[in-house]
Amino acid sequence: MLNEELIKKWLDGTISPDDIKSPEQKAEYEALLRLDESLQTYKAPDFNIEEALREVNSKKTPKGRVVRMTGLGNLLKVAAVVLLVLLGYFILQNSNEQIISTQLAQKTTINLPDQTEVQINAASSLAYNKRDWQENRLVSLEGEAFFKVTKGSKFDVETDRGTVTVLGTQFNVKVRNTLFEVNCFEGKVAVITKDDTVNLTINQGIRILDDQVTRLNPNGSAPSWIFNESSFESIPFGEVISELERQFAIKVETKDVNLTKNFTGSFPHDDLKTALKSIALPFNLKIEQTANNNIVLSADKK
Repeated sequence: MLNEELIKKWLDGTISPDDIKSPEQKAEYEALLRLDESLQTYKAPDFNIEEALREVNSKKTPKGRVVRMTGLGNLLKVAAVVLLVLLGYFILQNSNEQIISTQLAQKTTINLPDQTEVQINAASSLAYNKRDWQENRLVSLEGEAFFKVTKGSKFDVETDRGTVTVLGTQFNVKVRNTLFEVNCFEGKVAVITKDDTVNLTINQGIRILDDQVTRLNPNGSAPSWIFNESSFESIPFGEVISELERQFAIKVETKDVNLTKNFTGSFPHDDLKTALKSIALPFNLKIEQTANNNIVLSADKK
């Protein structure tokens, strides 16, 4: 924890990164910096302290005398800032929610407190509570992630389409638009939705797309995106284009293209030219690049 001398230096604006020794002090120092940045945008409401005092002094008092307090405005300002600093610091110190997000064309791998490994696909977000982790292994997911769960108490993955519950296994969860897909690669998982509960074992999966349920039979030891390739089986072409945009951080426009037609195939994540050909050729689509580097897919009318 930062001692009184370091806190005084921070308030005086003389503290430097060289003053921070331990990892705990570094974390607290960085929290104070973030709080200071937030305070820069704070503006106190307009208040004329002198006018208010004159109004108070003008009122009759039965006994005693009125003592004018000079410099009260500055004192109040300092007190307000100190209060905000302490309040914000308390909130930062006691907030245990951890949020990990990936951008377009970005993947990342993290370890949860129990050493469960989570690989997070592009444009996805994972959140969990660090303080309650031992009693409640619960994560919230938006997007797609592959889990290698350490055996132990119940482990839940919550999404806005349903919850996946396991004891110790490897599985992939995908939540994109109206698509909800869970594939089990080891062990056993229970997929709980508002309509039903489905148990999956190794090499079994389920897809819910526009309220249509399809059973899947995934192959291999992990989803293909882990190996930098996106694979699809009877997926609407619009979903394929959306995944291409996520993996390459591009914008794809379509002209006279049936986005509801199902696509089966794959594309690599490390070669845009090959990826475009992989999804365009099956539907005989023409590929163009605009002046602002957007991609246009259109029906080839030759």
